[in-house]
Amino acid sequence: MAGFNAAPMRCTSNLLSLAALLAWASAADAQIGVTTIVNLTNSVWRYDDAGIDRGTAWREVSYPAESQWRSGTGLFGLEGSLPYPYPTPVRTPMLVSGGRPTYYFRARFNFSGNPAGLNIIAKGYIDDGAIVYLNGAEVRRVRMPAGTITFTTRAQLATPEGQVVEFAIPVNYLVQGDNVLAVEVHQQSSTSSDVVFGLSLETASSQLPAFLSVDEPTDRSVDQDASTTLVAQASGFPAPAFQWFRNGAAIAGAAADSYLIPAMALGDAGDYFCVASNSAGSVTSRVATLTYVPDTNGVRILYALGLEDPTMIRVAFSEAPDPGAAMDNFEWLVLSEDRSTTLTVVFGERDNGSSTEFIFTTDVPRDPNTVYILQRGAQLDEFVNHGNPLAAGSEVSIASFAAPLVLVDDFQQWRLNQSGTDLGTAWRATDYDDTAWTNRYAPFDAYRQADGSMCRLFVPVLESQVRSCLTLSNAANTAQIPTIYFRTRFVFNGDAAHSLLKLQIAINDGAVFYLNGVEFLRTGMASGDITYDSLATRSFGDAISETHIVHAPTLIGGTNLLAVELHQGTLRSESITLAAEVSGIFPTRPATVQPQLLIRRLDDPSFSEVIWSPRNGHLESSDDLSAGWETVQANHNSGRLVTPTIALQRFYRIVIP
Repeated sequence: MAGFNAAPMRCTSNLLSLAALLAWASAADAQIGVTTIVNLTNSVWRYDDAGIDRGTAWREVSYPAESQWRSGTGLFGLEGSLPYPYPTPVRTPMLVSGGRPTYYFRARFNFSGNPAGLNIIAKGYIDDGAIVYLNGAEVRRVRMPAGTITFTTRAQLATPEGQVVEFAIPVNYLVQGDNVLAVEVHQQSSTSSDVVFGLSLETASSQLPAFLSVDEPTDRSVDQDASTTLVAQASGFPAPAFQWFRNGAAIAGAAADSYLIPAMALGDAGDYFCVASNSAGSVTSRVATLTYVPDTNGVRILYALGLEDPTMIRVAFSEAPDPGAAMDNFEWLVLSEDRSTTLTVVFGERDNGSSTEFIFTTDVPRDPNTVYILQRGAQLDEFVNHGNPLAAGSEVSIASFAAPLVLVDDFQQWRLNQSGTDLGTAWRATDYDDTAWTNRYAPFDAYRQADGSMCRLFVPVLESQVRSCLTLSNAANTAQIPTIYFRTRFVFNGDAAHSLLKLQIAINDGAVFYLNGVEFLRTGMASGDITYDSLATRSFGDAISETHIVHAPTLIGGTNLLAVELHQGTLRSESITLAAEVSGIFPTRPATVQPQLLIRRLDDPSFSEVIWSPRNGHLESSDDLSAGWETVQANHNSGRLVTPTIALQRFYRIVIP
C-alpha cells in the first residue's frame, strides 16, 4: 500500500482484523484498487496543542472554530529520542510543556464513488494513546480505556517509540462528498517529554479469497494418538475468515487457516474441508480424507546402555510406558549372558524427566568384561494403554562395549563438496553419485588469518593437526559459503538394532548428521526443515568439542553411509571446522579392529612419520623377526611417531591391547 510495506501473514477469523489489513504488500496495490485519501506526510491537518479542554463539539463535521486552529503536515509532535525511532521526520512541532494531557487533530477529504466492496485502512504513529472519529462517530481507540473519555483521561500505557499502529474503519461511516477525520491524542503521564501523531487513510477494494494450493488439505492416514495438522492457506482482501468442516458439519472453534488434531482418535476420522470467506464472497477447499490407524505396536525396548558409572543403565523405550510400572525396580533384573550372575536393580527413575528413557541402578557394579542382559519381570503396559504391552520376561542385551567405526586419521577418507552450490536433499542418499567430490581426510578447517591465508596447522580443541584446508568463499570469491557437504562410509558388524553410536566431534558452527539418508543428530541448528541457506543458531570464534551418544534406527549391519552438512552461524564468519570420530557401543564384545599402519617421508626427507590406527595400538619394531619384537611406543594414544628416516630400516607392526 502507498507509503507502507507489509509482509504477507497467516489469516485469522476476523474479517476486518489487523492481519486482514496487512495481508497485502504494496506490490499488490494495483490489483486490489488501493487509493490514498489521507497521506501520512502530505495531507494538511488542523491541530490544537493549546492544552485547553475542547469538550466534544470539536469532533463534529461542522466545527467553525476549526479555522482558528493552526495547520501542518505529519508527523506532528516532539521526539527527542536518539536514535530517532520514526522513518519520517517530525514536520510540525508541537508544545509539550505544562503537562498537556490531550491534543486535537482534524483533516478533511472528499470521497466520491461506490463504497460497496471497499475497505478503509488506517495506519500511522501515535504516542501515547488516541481516539479516532470519522464524521463525528468514534471508530477506534488506541491504548485508551473503556468508558467516557475526557480532556484529562490518560492513555493506558506509553507505546514503544516508532511502533506502527494499524487498524480498519468500517466503511459505513464514509459519506459521499466531504468527510472529516478527527483524532484526540492523549498522553500517558503529566511528565511525558514527547508526543507524536501521524495517520494515513486508504481505501482498498475487496478481492475474492483464493486458496494458495489446490492440493491442500491433503489426504492422510494418522496413527492413533498422533497429532496432525490440516492446512488451507488462502489469499484475499480483506484477508479471509476460515471455517473447517468434518463430514459436512462445522467444527466449533476451528476458525483459522490450519486445524490441529492433537491426538488422533477413531472419532476424528472423516472428510474435512475449509471455507474461506470475506466481504467479496467465499470459496471451498478440496476435501481431505483422514483415516484412523489404530496402534497395534507394543512397547519395545530400543536399547539398554551401560553408563560410565558401572552400576547405572539407561533404558529407552519405543513409546512412553506406564511410568510407575517402568520404575518398579523389583520387576527388573540384570543377568550375565550365561545366567551365572544376577545383579539386583535397587532404583529406577526417569532420565531427566523423559517419558521414554529411564535410569536403573544395580546393587553392585557390572564386570567390564562380562556381557549382561536386562530382563523385565512383569508385563509393562503403555502409558496410554492400547492393549500392546511389553511382554513379561522380555530381554535386551546391555550395550557397553565400544569400538571405533570412523576415526580422525590418515586412513578414514571423506568426500566433500564446498562448491557453494545448493545440493538439495539428494546428496544424503546412499546411492548418490559423489565420485566428482573431493577426497580428503579430517580434521577439516578454515581460519582466516591476518595475512589472508585460510590454512593453519592445528585447531586448539583437537590433538591432531589439520589434514584438509577448507574455503570460506565460493570459487569466484564473490560470496561466503553457508554450507559444506561431507560423506564417508564405515562397516558395522554387530547387533545394529540394540547398539548406539557415540560421536566425538569438533565443530564450528552447526551441523546435521544423516545415517543412510536419515537424520539422526543435529547440533547448533534450529528445529524444522534445514536448507542450504540455513544458518547455525550459534557462531563460535573457534571450534568446540562435543560428545553425543545417540540411537540411530537406520544403522545396519555391513556398510553404512554417514553424511554431514556443516553450516556457518553467520556469513561474516572467519572460520569453519569439522572433525568427527564415531564409535559403536555394542551389547556384545565387538570383533577386534583390524590395525592399519602407514610410513611416509615428511617435507624434510631426513625425517619420516609412522602413522597407525587405532591410535591406542602399540607400535612395535624388530631388526630381526627371529629375535622378537620390542615396543617403540605403547598405547600413547597419538597414532603418530616422527623419527629420522635412517632409523626406519627395520620391521614395524601394530598390536591392539
